[in-house]
Amino acid sequence: MASGLDNANTLKGRLSIVNNVVYNYVDFINKYYKPAPVQHFYALKANYEDNFGGTQQYYCAGNELPGYFTASSKQDGNGAGAFWAQVTFSPAPTYQFFLDNPFTPNTIEYQSVTEAYKRVLSDVGANVPSLDDRDKRIIKGTHSGTTTYTGNVGGLESWPATTRPSWDKDSSGDGVPDWWDGSTGGTGYTRYLNFLAKPHVFVNTGASVSIALTDLASGFKNPTFTASVSSGSVSVSGSTATYKAGSSAAIATMTADIKDNEGSTWTRIVGIVVLGSGT
Repeated sequence: MASGLDNANTLKGRLSIVNNVVYNYVDFINKYYKPAPVQHFYALKANYEDNFGGTQQYYCAGNELPGYFTASSKQDGNGAGAFWAQVTFSPAPTYQFFLDNPFTPNTIEYQSVTEAYKRVLSDVGANVPSLDDRDKRIIKGTHSGTTTYTGNVGGLESWPATTRPSWDKDSSGDGVPDWWDGSTGGTGYTRYLNFLAKPHVFVNTGASVSIALTDLASGFKNPTFTASVSSGSVSVSGSTATYKAGSSAAIATMTADIKDNEGSTWTRIVGIVVLGSGT
């Protein structure tokens, strides 16, 4: 995943790995490692197996593995249970394995390991246009540290039936559906792709649609929500937002503000396609 060898067998390349949640498991910064029930792993074991040219170096800071080390622990490659190096050839390299400062300039906005854990679990998996049952199961298992299935003794089951609504078509064949470059006012291929990359819903003019806000905050503890929209109207009851479309087709957005009982906050954007009667 990191680095590689050039044609002279010299280690090359740099990689920053920031604000990830690693479950059931280079800069390693503010990462939350959570072992599965059968795992007993360190977060990083740096193996030095061949005497290649170049350097194999790491910067590690702010990472957490519950029950083993915290984000504030010393992570210099010599601490117990955090990061360490194993050299299996002689003579060993004389350069420093674990650095005191990161390779890359400080141009990345880091979240604390706790905040990153919450945000990653809230925006992970095949969650567009919304979370499916498989990802909900994995998120739940990551929270609880438990498993649901121990294996599969059956064969390949049938694929579920799929349907496509009659209005979801591309009459011009330009790769953009009619509901985007038609009456709704959606413009531009890049904006269309960006829209698809975020949670989104479809609703007819004058109709209402419910949005499960908990799916936007899966990593937060007992979250509360407020919401506003660019057009139409929205009301929030508990963890459900109800959007009421106006009388005209449009591309709208809902801004959902999240706050949990630990004081963590985050804002999520949900796209809304209001379909006209002729769509």
